[in-house]
Amino acid sequence: MSMGYEIYEQLDGKIDAWVCSIGSGGTMLGVMLALKEKGVTPHSVGVVPYTSEVYIEFERSRASRREFRFSGAHRKLVELMGLEKWMKEKSIIEVMFEKGYPDEMFRVSDEDARRMANLLAQEEGI
Repeated sequence: MSMGYEIYEQLDGKIDAWVCSIGSGGTMLGVMLALKEKGVTPHSVGVVPYTSEVYIEFERSRASRREFRFSGAHRKLVELMGLEKWMKEKSIIEVMFEKGYPDEMFRVSDEDARRMANLLAQEEGI
């Protein structure tokens, strides 16, 4: 959640949207919870590379909240690895979805993701 507080402070609370790549879902959920705590509810967008693990399912390259869902692949992997604790607890992605985040999702190619990461590093120092 500390990243959410830092974003809030750096932008003086003026946040219209939060776009975040989604792996485990921790960054998206943490930032959104921190911003909500501060009274800010930006439009949230999740980005998933085509070649990432498939914990989130949706048909097209762009999906609204009603068009994506938790895939259950996480449960299958945890079961195969014998991680009982994780079998009993909800994943971060499940909790994130229950709390209503993100508002929409996009799939991107690895090439586009890499190109944008390089551009942000060169132009923004990120």
